[in-house]
Amino acid sequence: MTAMTSLSLPPRRQVSSPSMSVERRTSGLLCSTSGGKVSIGKSFGVDIDHTRAMAPSRRSASAGVPVALFSGGKKQKFIKKEDEPKEYWQTADERSGKSPLLSPISTHLSIKLADVPSKALGDGSVYICVAPRQSRRWSPGNQRTRSVHMAAVDLSESTAVAETKLKLGSGLLKVVGDECKRDGGLAAAGMVQLFAHIQLAVKSVSSVVSRASLEGLMGYYEEVGDGGRGGGGGGGGGAERDKQKKLDVVANDIVKRVLADSGVVAALASEEDEEPVFVANGGEYVVVFDPLDGSRNIDASIPTGMIFGVYARIGTPSGSSSASTTEWSLANSLQPGSTLLAGGYALFSSATMLVLSLGHGTHGFTLDTSLGEFLLTHPNIQIPKRGQIYSVNDGRYFDWPQGLRNYIDDIRQGKGQNPKKYSARYICSLVADVHRTLLYGGIAMNPRSHLRLVYECNPMGFIVEQAGGKASDGKRRIVDIKPSKLHERLPLFLGSFDDVHELESYGDVQQVVNPGYQV
Repeated sequence: MTAMTSLSLPPRRQVSSPSMSVERRTSGLLCSTSGGKVSIGKSFGVDIDHTRAMAPSRRSASAGVPVALFSGGKKQKFIKKEDEPKEYWQTADERSGKSPLLSPISTHLSIKLADVPSKALGDGSVYICVAPRQSRRWSPGNQRTRSVHMAAVDLSESTAVAETKLKLGSGLLKVVGDECKRDGGLAAAGMVQLFAHIQLAVKSVSSVVSRASLEGLMGYYEEVGDGGRGGGGGGGGGAERDKQKKLDVVANDIVKRVLADSGVVAALASEEDEEPVFVANGGEYVVVFDPLDGSRNIDASIPTGMIFGVYARIGTPSGSSSASTTEWSLANSLQPGSTLLAGGYALFSSATMLVLSLGHGTHGFTLDTSLGEFLLTHPNIQIPKRGQIYSVNDGRYFDWPQGLRNYIDDIRQGKGQNPKKYSARYICSLVADVHRTLLYGGIAMNPRSHLRLVYECNPMGFIVEQAGGKASDGKRRIVDIKPSKLHERLPLFLGSFDDVHELESYGDVQQVVNPGYQV
């Protein structure tokens, strides 16, 4: 019986193995989204269009030795039948002395792995890489076909491979697995499985957002009353009523279905729903999320995003009734941000990025659309201790308290602790504003009780703190605040540590006046 999985090609990187020096593509972790096992064997096959190549591993995997496949040199020996080597591939440049014509191939290759003793994936030990080239096959008609050049390397003997951890080009799931190993409190297999589904949800929503105007998903879906997403349900101004965009509804449905299918989630709480959802599969994690932050910007194609936080489940429901499971799910969703196991956000912009932390620093991944994979592009993000940019809707300047007005006046004139004059940058998308602040430094804020503590403030505060920054409601550390309601709203000030600390020193910075802005 053969197992099927998908393989994508990460970016090129030079690396030396114990017995050969090759140009390879940095490894991407194979992971079955169904949570099963994939067999690693003595041989494997790769199908690209109508070309089939069989290649052996350098060592038998019958003893459970982890095997990696790297792109090899100009000529590789492939095995047609086991123990019967026959070299039947030759690159075009070797035959004619000319450079081969390179052409794009399918972004996902189907890999068939032999049915031998299997190894559970998700521990960061199994990698496969290939190098596609245009080649000429020795066959009747001398037909030009696409081939894949490969070699196999035993990871257990390669120190060079181990040194690539958390370096540019590493796959998302490999980094998650490595991060889990640093903390004995995290079950690597379960967290990797969860992030396999989180990244699937992010890719799915990103695709829908990019095609929204083509699929008729622009505009509003319906108006939601105060009991749920509106101000009354969260304590943030009863006169305010939120409207759902069509994409809000679609994105929410995608994320809930994908995460519920992961097999490791016990409860889901969404910014779009009045109550959390109990997932009856005995999962170990509770996920809170805003499926589409900044959706008001969608019709103008301004950057939007997704925010999520992951908690460990606490206890079990007292009964199987709907009331019991809902009460238990609510209690699990109202944990303070300081207990987050992981948090992150996705940014849908000129590129789709996924920024996350598992409590050991903040890392950024960029979706390579030609490969369909998130690759590490921003390892160990460190926000500058002080920036020169502030992000706030200062059209509401006259509704602010005097302390906040004084702070903004001072930094704009270069009269604050930083003698340089600050510039304003404001997108009105929390993910986009925080992402820029994370990379460039400065401060992003919403001084009124508008942002939801559970879905927005806690995960974003967690991310910023893990990058060396600070997150506050103007008086308290944001992740220390215990939510009292699912949709509780608070002011939020976050960014460079020194900038947020300076703002707090002005005292009165929380906006109390809320005239009920109409957007």
